[in-house]
Amino acid sequence: MVRHIVMWKLKDGEDKEENLQKMKHLLLGMRERFDYVRGWEVGINFSKAPTAYDIVLFQSFETRDDLDRYKRQAEGFTEVFDFIRIVRKSRIVVDYET
Repeated sequence: MVRHIVMWKLKDGEDKEENLQKMKHLLLGMRERFDYVRGWEVGINFSKAPTAYDIVLFQSFETRDDLDRYKRQAEGFTEVFDFIRIVRKSRIVVDYET
C-alpha cells in the first residue's frame, strides 16, 4: 500500500476560512474521477499550534504506479490547482509505502 499526504498552509486574511472550505470541497469533488484511489480524505486542522498546517489530503493507492497515474491525471484539474496556488502560503508532501 502507498500513502500520499499533502498539507497546505493558507495565506492569512479575512477569507481564509472560506478558502479552506472551498479547497476541501474542490479536493473531495475530484475523488469520484479516480476509482483506483483506495482511500481519500480531506481534513481541516483545528489545532492552534503555530507549526500546524491548515488542511490535509490523505490518499491510499495499491502501487506506486497508481500514485504516478493519479499525479499525471490530477494535473488536468486546473480549476482546483489554480485556486490552491492562489490561496496557499506553503505546501509539503510525503509519499511512503506501508
